[in-house]
Amino acid sequence: MLFPVWPLAPFDPAWGVQRRGQWGERAVARKLWREGMRLLEHRWRGPRNTDIDLVAAAEDFLLFAEVKVRNERDADPWADVFRAERLRNLRLAAAAYLHRTHQQEVAVSFRAYLVVPDPLRPRAPRIEVQEDYLNPRTIPGWRGLSQE
Repeated sequence: MLFPVWPLAPFDPAWGVQRRGQWGERAVARKLWREGMRLLEHRWRGPRNTDIDLVAAAEDFLLFAEVKVRNERDADPWADVFRAERLRNLRLAAAAYLHRTHQQEVAVSFRAYLVVPDPLRPRAPRIEVQEDYLNPRTIPGWRGLSQE
């Protein structure tokens, strides 16, 4: 296992941005592990200083996961995920990862996870997912098959 996913500490609203992000990534990593996925990378750094929060593998595809921790009051919690510049940089980071790991012909999927802490259940956040929010066919140099 790449980094420990057990136990998940209770969420603390006083944490800074980095600690909140790590907590959310750990929560999503636990979810992926429960779904039978193998965790390959945590905060993999690509070109333009873009990181891929989690890279995981299922039996038939590779998953690039973006994780955001937000609270219930955020007006548009997904806004940062879908910014054009962020999507462009993520495509480049995914291409670099596939190239460096010699996996240009693997099926890939992009998922964005929104982790919302629950004050009544600080170890059990609500996790929402946006499946395939980025088309793998737009990855430079990718020659694989999509999950469609």
